[in-house]
Amino acid sequence: MKNLIRKRHLLCAVSLSMSLALAACGSAQHESMQDPPVTEVNETDIIQTDPEDTLSDTTQTNAVFPDTENAEDTTSTTASEETDAGGFAEPIYATIDQTGLEAFYADADAEATPFELSLVSETENPVSEPADWFSQNRLYLPMINGPLSESARQISENPALNYEFWEQRTGNVLFFDDSYVYEWSPEEIRIYDFDSAELLYQVQVASDSWYLMGNCACVRNGVLYACSIYNGYAMPGTCYLVAYDLTSGEILWRSEDQTCNSMNFIIKDDVIFCGYGFTAEPDYIYQISARTGKVLSRTPVKKMPDLFAEKDGQLYVHTYSYDYVFQIED
Repeated sequence: MKNLIRKRHLLCAVSLSMSLALAACGSAQHESMQDPPVTEVNETDIIQTDPEDTLSDTTQTNAVFPDTENAEDTTSTTASEETDAGGFAEPIYATIDQTGLEAFYADADAEATPFELSLVSETENPVSEPADWFSQNRLYLPMINGPLSESARQISENPALNYEFWEQRTGNVLFFDDSYVYEWSPEEIRIYDFDSAELLYQVQVASDSWYLMGNCACVRNGVLYACSIYNGYAMPGTCYLVAYDLTSGEILWRSEDQTCNSMNFIIKDDVIFCGYGFTAEPDYIYQISARTGKVLSRTPVKKMPDLFAEKDGQLYVHTYSYDYVFQIED
C-alpha cells in the first residue's frame, strides 16, 4: 500500500514538473502558481497536491498538520499564554495596621439615621445551636466553608454561585454577598469577584484576633467593613468595627471598643447591625453608622447577640438562650 501511495505521489510530482516547465518556458525564473494553492515546507521544493489526496511522509505531516495529541497540546499552551497575557489583573495588596489605634470617627455631610426596632417576639430557647435556628426560621447565612455553611446550602442555595469550585479551593472560611466572595484566615482576607472568581484584594490584618465563625467582612463602594473580635472578657482595644478605603489605603473610622463581638453583622442602607455582650457585660444590639463609625442606637437584650439575619423586613437575632424578632421600621 505504501509503495502504491509513493508511486501515486511520484506521478503527481512528474506531472506537476512538466506543467511548471511549460508555464515557465522562455523565462529564466518562474513565478509561483496561484491556482491551485501551493504550500512551502521547510524551504524545500514546492509540492502541489490535491486536497482530497493529501498524503505525505511523516516529516511533512508533522510539519504542516500536527497529530491530534500534539494539536491538543498546542491549543492548551496557546490558551494558557492568552490567559497569562490578557487574564486577571494583579490584585491590590493592602495592610490594615490597627496597632495602637483608638476609636475615631469620620466626617460626613449628614449622619445616618438609625432604624426603629419594634419587638415582635422574644423566645427562650434551650441553648439552641445556630444551625437549628437558621433551619427553623428558614433563614440564610451565605457561607461556603465553615461551621454554619450548611445553612446556606440547605435553606437557600444561591444558584449563581459555583459551590463546587469554592469548596475545593481552600480550607479557609469563605462567605459571600451579591458582589464578592470573601476568604477569611487569621492573617488576611482575600476578596474575589463573585462572577469571575478574580482575586481583587488581598488585605493583611494586623490584629490580635478575628472571629472566624461567621461573616465578618463586607465591601461596599470600595470600602471594606470588618470587625476585630476578642472572644472573652472585655479588654481595651478589642471588639470593634473598622472601615478601610481599599483605593486610598486609609482607615476611615474605627468604632468604640465593645460594640461588636457577634459572629456576623448586617449592613442596611448606611446602618450596620451588630451585637456585643458577655457574661459580665451588658448585652446590646448596636446600630453603627457606616458613614462615620458612631453608635446610633443600642437595644438591650437578655443575652449576647451572636447572629443576625434579615428577612421580609424583620431582623432575626440569635443569642445564647433567647431568640428575637424585630420589625425594622424607618
